[in-house]
Amino acid sequence: GGSITNIDQAYGSPKVAIENMEIRNGLSGVQGSTISGFTLLDSRIINNSIGGGVAISSSSGELNIQNNTFTGNSANGANGAFWVAGNSGTVNLTNNLFENNKNTVNLGNLQGNNAFIDNNIVRNNNSTTIGGANSVAGIALSNAGYIQMTNNTVTNNISNTGGHTAGIRVEGSTGGMVFDNNEVAYNDGE
Repeated sequence: GGSITNIDQAYGSPKVAIENMEIRNGLSGVQGSTISGFTLLDSRIINNSIGGGVAISSSSGELNIQNNTFTGNSANGANGAFWVAGNSGTVNLTNNLFENNKNTVNLGNLQGNNAFIDNNIVRNNNSTTIGGANSVAGIALSNAGYIQMTNNTVTNNISNTGGHTAGIRVEGSTGGMVFDNNEVAYNDGE
């Protein structure tokens, strides 16, 4: 197993770039806080538990998540496949596959920054976490500025926790939204 954890201000608020890696079977995939940017390209985040696939908090730079596979990740809480909280830069989530994860894509408190979510497949995920906005089987965004969601497929996701997201949820967007050519079907939230 393997993990990349404790990426934080102790290293001078780093910019982090991970490319063409496979991170699997760890207690967590990638975890960082108080960083100044994060890029994940052409990588596979597989079967990480307890801390989930990728968890980033308090990032002050752009997040670029492109051409990755997230499968079989879970967490004891909100993290799941991909979790961001307190980001103050643009988020680009493009050409990724999120499949068979517990808790999927949670982009929380984007502090009025823009989010571009394009050409992703989010399917066959489930949420079993009880905890409001943290319970996501699909894609959830909060407090973003402008949001562009195009050409995404969000299907067959299940939330087992009663009233939580299975599909797509957007809260507190302040800059408008473009929602074009997305397939959102067969999602089930109890």
